[in-house]
Amino acid sequence: MPTPQWWLDDLAQRMDNRRARLGLLRCYLDGDAPLPEGAEGCREAYKQFQRKARTNLAEVITDAPGIGDSACAAKYGRTGRH
Repeated sequence: MPTPQWWLDDLAQRMDNRRARLGLLRCYLDGDAPLPEGAEGCREAYKQFQRKARTNLAEVITDAPGIGDSACAAKYGRTGRH
């Protein structure tokens, strides 16, 4: 039978394994999505263009009625971006 320490270690490892993916999703939510390949020399120009040209669907979804005030939001600490 697994010990409490084993569970703690296992769950911490699972959370750590998801960190990169969640970080990427957070970047999309914050409007800081990865730039296309070849944008290294024009990083700021691409960022300005992307801010004007894209629809931030992550923000639309998370700000939808019923999402920001749901039990799920409370469980995961989502209280709104603003």
